[in-house]
Amino acid sequence: MTEKNDKLINEITRALDRQTSELDEETLQGISAARRQALAQLKEPVHTFYYWGWMAGGSVAFACSALIISAVLFRPEIPLNFSPKGLEFELMASQDDLEFYEELEFYRWLDQLEEAG
Repeated sequence: MTEKNDKLINEITRALDRQTSELDEETLQGISAARRQALAQLKEPVHTFYYWGWMAGGSVAFACSALIISAVLFRPEIPLNFSPKGLEFELMASQDDLEFYEELEFYRWLDQLEEAG
């Protein structure tokens, strides 16, 4: 397989060399200038600003997400305020049998007797 690849590469190289020899001087100078410019860009150092910018942005995003998660997971318990008035409204709004609520004291007394006995 590598012999076929080598043959293909050699044929392509020879074809390109033949075509290059047929080019005029002005085109060759333009190609040469473009090549020098491309090689000069390779020698320029990579800007570290992009690297540090991504690092800083990632750090800020991580910190924000950690704060939001901790605020959700570790929030203080919210006490529920029990209002007897709310219970009265609930009793009035329900359509249960009113005799049960009228005899509620009796049921409480009966429950206390069962707990004591």
